[in-house]
Amino acid sequence: MAQEKRNRQFKRFSDLGLETVETILPRWVASKGPRFATNFLEYQLYSHWSDIVGDVLARKLTPMGIRKKTLYLYGLDATMNQEAMFRQQMILQRINAYAGKEIVRQLRISARLWQDPDTKDIGAVKQLLARQKQRAQHDIGRAIRQTALSGEETQHAAQLAQKVDDHELGQAIQRAFQHHLQYNKLKEQHDWHPCAVCGTLCPPEQTYCQRCSQAHADKVHEAVAEVLRDVPWARYPEVHRYVPECTPALVSIVRQGLVQQLAREVDVRDHQSMKARTLVMLYRCLPPEQLTEEKIERALYSLRFDMHIPEGYKFPKRYSVISWGKKTKPPRHRDQAE
Repeated sequence: MAQEKRNRQFKRFSDLGLETVETILPRWVASKGPRFATNFLEYQLYSHWSDIVGDVLARKLTPMGIRKKTLYLYGLDATMNQEAMFRQQMILQRINAYAGKEIVRQLRISARLWQDPDTKDIGAVKQLLARQKQRAQHDIGRAIRQTALSGEETQHAAQLAQKVDDHELGQAIQRAFQHHLQYNKLKEQHDWHPCAVCGTLCPPEQTYCQRCSQAHADKVHEAVAEVLRDVPWARYPEVHRYVPECTPALVSIVRQGLVQQLAREVDVRDHQSMKARTLVMLYRCLPPEQLTEEKIERALYSLRFDMHIPEGYKFPKRYSVISWGKKTKPPRHRDQAE
């Protein structure tokens, strides 16, 4: 109904010879110059962040600004930060598609807020995040202080303090240990559970704590890389058989990293060595029996800027490597024509 109403309104404006905001705004922004247009796109990105990346990521990650086509995000959840980096290409595609052009090329996630914002908008974001963080810390501190300890726990803390000769130091140790016990009890009240590896309490939606989660992610990453080194042409279903915890995005990221690493070791003129063939199999997901001279040449031509380029080397022309134009039909024999 809303779309039909907008269509009727647009038709009424057109009949009257008037323009809508959708047609005036882009032209007005372009008339202000490229710098203003860039700032406007950034403002649109901040305003519609949840529409672009989804509510889940938007709640955990907040854009701080764009510098040299790098989007800097603020996030304190290590698991969500890792998930965002795994989905980096998808996020970049959504952002650039929303903007209508390439405004970002990579993401950077940090647990620290910008100290010197470039624009007033980023400064406002910084102040808002600082207030939210301070409010959350204040609420957590009050909840910890209101958590009651049992008599045994209080006695245990007092026994630790008695082992120290310095009275003030002992009191500080007792308060710190009681705070630690209260904090853990508060976590247990909110369904926190021990980490599957080290036993540290972690949120209910996580299986591992932050340290073990990172170690586990590194382990899965290395396992995927090992499979691709042994079977360069393996796609996600084949890799998943050996590493069940991998995801399509992770396989793609590991493959890209291995391609870039191997490409730096291959000479741009080399089309015959085992390294060059392995690079093509890894890049095109081609098994050895499907490798041909043409496929090798075309794949390495696509990777030419990532490979080792000798001094004075001149790249061949594109159409000397990649044929173009319509394929001509073979001539028919005279007896077939008759």
